[in-house]
Amino acid sequence: MGKTPYKDLTPEQKAIVLENNKKWRDRNRDKIKVYNAAHCKDRYVYTKTWREKHKEHLRQKKKLYSRRWYLKVKANDPKRWREWMVDWAARQRSRRERLKSEIRAQAEPGVAFMEALHSNTLYAAVAAIVHRRLPAFVRDDVISSIVLDVLDGKLSREELDSKTARRYVSAYNREFETYAIRSLDEDLGDGFRLLDTLASEDLSPEDAMMQRR
Repeated sequence: MGKTPYKDLTPEQKAIVLENNKKWRDRNRDKIKVYNAAHCKDRYVYTKTWREKHKEHLRQKKKLYSRRWYLKVKANDPKRWREWMVDWAARQRSRRERLKSEIRAQAEPGVAFMEALHSNTLYAAVAAIVHRRLPAFVRDDVISSIVLDVLDGKLSREELDSKTARRYVSAYNREFETYAIRSLDEDLGDGFRLLDTLASEDLSPEDAMMQRR
């Protein structure tokens, strides 16, 4: 009569087997260490190689096992099944959003940077009060100036309104002469004035040269 498989044992018999195994390991702890040191590395390499070789088989086996297990839970515990489905859908949405963000960041590095900036509450509050019709480079400089003044304590968050934004825009225009009025007599060097750069359809090249003289 052969040995009874472990899965066919009664709960009491299984408990006895586990207890005997534990006692044997305790008595032979040194022998186990010596054996593991001599064989475990080779066994690890063999297992890793075998798994790499049968990767597709293991994937299909895991997929089939998971499907059978989920179907079993679906039949026996519908409430638990619905909770799992809701959690699974949420994880899939999160994964898709993460992939979209990674792809967008790789395609347009500046997008990720701007998203990170606008996720900052201070920067977002300042950006909301600066007019969007301004040129992008002007608007970015104005926003940066306001944010720096808030961080330096020169401006409080309570003062962040459209009036403050207009004041900073005016200061920017004065500093960089964005809309400065230039004289037609402004000297451009080499004896040329700004007036000389203007073209007229009524003047021939010869008349223009005579007028400049």
